[in-house]
Amino acid sequence: MGKKSFERHVKCMGITLHNAKVLDDNGPWSIVAICGLPDGRILVADNANTRVKLFDQDSKLVSHCNVYEYIYDICQINCCDVAITQEDYNTNRHELQFISLQNSKLVKTRTLRLTHVFHGVAHNRGNLYVTTRTALMIYTLRGTFLRKLYEDKGNCLKVWKCAVSPSGDRTYIVNPDHHRLITLSRDGTVFCTFTVNELESPIAVHATTSGQLLVVGINSVLQVDSEGKRTLVILATERVGAKRPQSVFYNSAKSSILIGQYNYSKLLELKVDLMKVPC
Repeated sequence: MGKKSFERHVKCMGITLHNAKVLDDNGPWSIVAICGLPDGRILVADNANTRVKLFDQDSKLVSHCNVYEYIYDICQINCCDVAITQEDYNTNRHELQFISLQNSKLVKTRTLRLTHVFHGVAHNRGNLYVTTRTALMIYTLRGTFLRKLYEDKGNCLKVWKCAVSPSGDRTYIVNPDHHRLITLSRDGTVFCTFTVNELESPIAVHATTSGQLLVVGINSVLQVDSEGKRTLVILATERVGAKRPQSVFYNSAKSSILIGQYNYSKLLELKVDLMKVPC
């Protein structure tokens, strides 16, 4: 008999809310992206208030830094550095801003200015994966263009955000206009295109360090199998407090899933267990 393969399903064990409001926030809030550091600290991108906010290991908001314009995504680079995508449409300015954690404070460091619009960013093995609405580009950390991995031409939002599997053999793209999750192989070939009723207008995708794939739709957060072919679990809906979710992140240090939302100053935390289930 062949060896059985398993997929780790996420099971929600409890829900907690954490304050994501800084005293002089203007509101409304829009937590469009979340990432974490290896020690369990969490950074969130608040698009509406143009701030990156730092949470400690106890989920307390301890620091923030202001940026000049709208933030669309954030990704971890190493143990103390992250990168955000920011856009100023008035001046046609498109920048990746690097931010470093220094003595528990967030400090802006270098920037990379690109020549095209972009929204999503992911980091894998020294490369940056950048989405441009209609294409997925790969750059080095110093801003050298490597290649265009995927393109879907048109004026629609077809390549909004992306995630990369830990091994780098799969890249995932969300296409909100056509309600799709697209899985690419390492060379950019479309491996799978996934559409399901619960995945309306997907706007965020996250590949955990242990291989789970989490996808945010307009009214729900799903776990999809690692090949991007089927729904495994509906993790959150409006019924459990996920109202207009915008972002998702699995915090392995606490075995919890964090969900950011639109026009809501709380970060939703789902305490979870990973169950081994035969495929």
